[in-house]
Amino acid sequence: MTGRGDLTLGLLGASLAAMVVATPLGSEPIYEVLKRRMLLRASGLADAGTTPQSRVSA
Repeated sequence: MTGRGDLTLGLLGASLAAMVVATPLGSEPIYEVLKRRMLLRASGLADAGTTPQSRVSA
């Protein structure tokens, strides 16, 4: 992305580490979380005082 080949190994290592940590924790992709939060705020449900996880069915 930067045109520098010496950064490739570090970028791959950081990506692998993020995947290794997120997968066992069952972490949801960040864009899905942000989309749900945006939709909840737009619908006015975010002001109900409950967490998004308790309102969204799995």
